[in-house]
Amino acid sequence: MSKTKNKNVTREQAAKRLERAVSGSRQLGLSDVADRYAAMSVDDYISEKGLTLINPAAVKSKSKNSDRRNKAMATESSTMTKAELEQENADQYSTISDVWSALADVDESSTKQQLLDAVDEACQIINEFDSEEFEYEGDETEAEAEAA
Repeated sequence: MSKTKNKNVTREQAAKRLERAVSGSRQLGLSDVADRYAAMSVDDYISEKGLTLINPAAVKSKSKNSDRRNKAMATESSTMTKAELEQENADQYSTISDVWSALADVDESSTKQQLLDAVDEACQIINEFDSEEFEYEGDETEAEAEAA
């Protein structure tokens, strides 16, 4: 089983990986490969290896916001406006609220059918939000469900 390397790196981490590629190739007697790596810039190496450049402050940070800072930096292709992001956030909050409403009244005194209906309703809401990501076929008959 091979160990996969983290694809999210700081510029400094990418530079160290490039240095190791040069020295490792030389130690293995692969001078052509070592020369090719030696001629690369850090940006070229990042591009060739498919790495994602992250915020270097995230590596040193131990704050509660460090998860946010560990994510890959936004690229120039990100074209959403603030209003579009706010609308997307509102849509997601509305979906969460609808799912909560469907499930909140279920408790230990609920019947099995009430539990199943609440879960079914929550699944339908999530499916309506993104049917490709959350496929759901809630229209099975009871006979089909029992046969499965």
